[in-house]
Amino acid sequence: MFLYIHLAGLYGFYVFFFQAKYWSLIWFWTLGIAANLGLSAGAHRLWSHRSYKAKWPMRLMLMIFQTIAFQ
Repeated sequence: MFLYIHLAGLYGFYVFFFQAKYWSLIWFWTLGIAANLGLSAGAHRLWSHRSYKAKWPMRLMLMIFQTIAFQ
């Protein structure tokens, strides 16, 4: 499994640079930013440390972003 994940990552780099369309790259970066927000703002600061309070729409958005990151 470990080898497969790394081989799939190498294939992903190849596709990213040589075969991906412009809109696919924009979608990739958008999902990456959303996943990063879900982890850093949601899972880490909101639910782990309780650094701030958020209303339910923000909590729902952060929960969805955290799910995008498979966390």
